[in-house]
Amino acid sequence: MKGDNEIAMDLLSYDPVVDERTIWVTHTPAFSSLDLCGSGNVGSRAVAEFLQRKPTMAHIHGHIHCRFGVDDDHFQCCLCCHLPGDVDRHALAAL
Repeated sequence: MKGDNEIAMDLLSYDPVVDERTIWVTHTPAFSSLDLCGSGNVGSRAVAEFLQRKPTMAHIHGHIHCRFGVDDDHFQCCLCCHLPGDVDRHALAAL
C-alpha cells in the first residue's frame, strides 16, 4: 500500500489534465470524507489536498470497511461522490 507522500507525488503528474470537468475515481476516500473508523479519519490527506487544489466535477471512491453499514447504508457496494466546489458535500450511490 502506498503512503500519502508517494500518493501526493503520483497525483502531481495529473495536475495538467485534471479540471472541473474531470470525474475522479479512487479506491480510498479523501481524508475526512466518509472515512471515520474507531481510530478517527483514515482517508488520504494527499487525495484531500489534491481535490482542494484541483476541484473536479466529482470524486467517486470506495467505502471504508469498518464504517460500512454504520449509517444505515446497507448496500452491497456504495460510492461517495463529491459535488463540485465543496469537499463536504457528497451524494451516495448504491450499485
